[in-house]
Amino acid sequence: GEHIIEVVEKRAEKPLNAEDAGYLGPFKSINETIGPLTYRGSYTVIGSRSGGGKSSMAWHYQTYLAEKYELPILHLDAAEMTVEELQWRAVCAMSEGVIPYWAVFRGKWKDNKAWASLVRDKIWPRVRKLRVYYKNVGVMSPGERIAFIRRLYYQKAGRALELPLEAKPE
Repeated sequence: GEHIIEVVEKRAEKPLNAEDAGYLGPFKSINETIGPLTYRGSYTVIGSRSGGGKSSMAWHYQTYLAEKYELPILHLDAAEMTVEELQWRAVCAMSEGVIPYWAVFRGKWKDNKAWASLVRDKIWPRVRKLRVYYKNVGVMSPGERIAFIRRLYYQKAGRALELPLEAKPE
């Protein structure tokens, strides 16, 4: 019990500034109850059963963060769906629920003038600005996944930021 007291009191003596406190996402209820789910140099894992909406939630959340804070997106997929399916879901998420998945999947979004305008005038300019990295990690061991994240991180971010996948000295 004493360790908790020391840690919490120590943080109160040196509070985090807003930048180090993490990136607030698009969901007010999460921001108010839990706070940021993503921190500088961190990664966020979303878990659920197959078909539980992980990809849709992830694309909505990470696109919001990427656009608001100019962050890259690393999408690690466990081979539940194809790259094309993820891309179709991304467009749906970026439409904020306006364009249904079936319309993107079937290629029918272009038959609806409002949807076509939304995609071509609003979504495509946003997509062009995103930095998205995708990797199918379904057959990789946990160690291989971490090694991949480290390599990509150091290639894209360099060693300027602390990587949270390594043990920190006390």
